[in-house]
Amino acid sequence: MNRREWLAMTAVIPGLARAGMTENGEKFRPKLAIIMDDLGYRERDSYAAIELPAALTVAILPHTQHSEALSTGAQAFGHEVMLHLPMQASNGKYLGQGGLTLDMDAAQIEHWVKAGFDSVPGAVGFNNHMGSAFSQSPGALSKVMLEARGRAEYFVDSLTHADSVAAKIARLMGLKSATRDVFIDHAEDELSVPERIESLLARQTRLPTVAICHPRPDTIETLARRWSWLEDHFELVPASQVVA
Repeated sequence: MNRREWLAMTAVIPGLARAGMTENGEKFRPKLAIIMDDLGYRERDSYAAIELPAALTVAILPHTQHSEALSTGAQAFGHEVMLHLPMQASNGKYLGQGGLTLDMDAAQIEHWVKAGFDSVPGAVGFNNHMGSAFSQSPGALSKVMLEARGRAEYFVDSLTHADSVAAKIARLMGLKSATRDVFIDHAEDELSVPERIESLLARQTRLPTVAICHPRPDTIETLARRWSWLEDHFELVPASQVVA
C-alpha cells in the first residue's frame, strides 16, 4: 500500500469513530493482538522487545542461544509466549536448527516439533517462521498439528503465502487458530512503521485483528511511544484471546 492509498483509506476514520460505539454509548475498542516474531538471534533487540507492555505476544525462535532465557524473561514480564517454528520457504531460505521441511517423515517432524517446544519452555501457542512452501501442504501440516496439539493451545498462521492452508488444518486437527491480518513492519511496505500502526484504525470492526511485527529498533521504539495511543483505540490482548 502506498501513502496515497493509505490516506484515502483512513479518510473514513471519523465515520468509523462515530459508528464504533457500544450499546451503552461507550467507545467500542476492537480486540487487537500484536505478535512480535523472530526473537532469539538479535540479542539486544530481543531483550528490548520483552520490556514492551505485557499485552504484546512474543514468538521465540527455537534452538538459539537465548531461546530459553527469553522465554523465561518474557513470562516474568507478563508476556504470552509462542514458539516461532521455522518451516520450509519457497525460496529455499536457510531455516536454522529445527526447521521443518517437506521431505521429512512423520517421525522427524514429531521430533523437531517436540524439540522446538522444549527449547521455548512455557510457550502456549505457536506460529510459522517463513513457511511459504510448507504451509501449502495439508499432509505435512497435519503431522505438525498432530504433535503440537498436545503441547500448544493454539496456532497462528503467519500467512507467508496466500494459498496457505495452515489455519484450516490446525482447526481440523483440534487446535484453535487465527490468521495474520497485517504486518506492521513488512520490508516491502511503502508505509513507515508509525503510518502502518495508524492505518490499523481502518480495521476497527467488531472482528479481532492479528498484527505481526519484528524486533527491529524502529519498531520497538514506535510501539513503546505509541502504546497508549493503541490502547485508546483497541483492546490490546494476547494471541490466545483472538483464536477460535
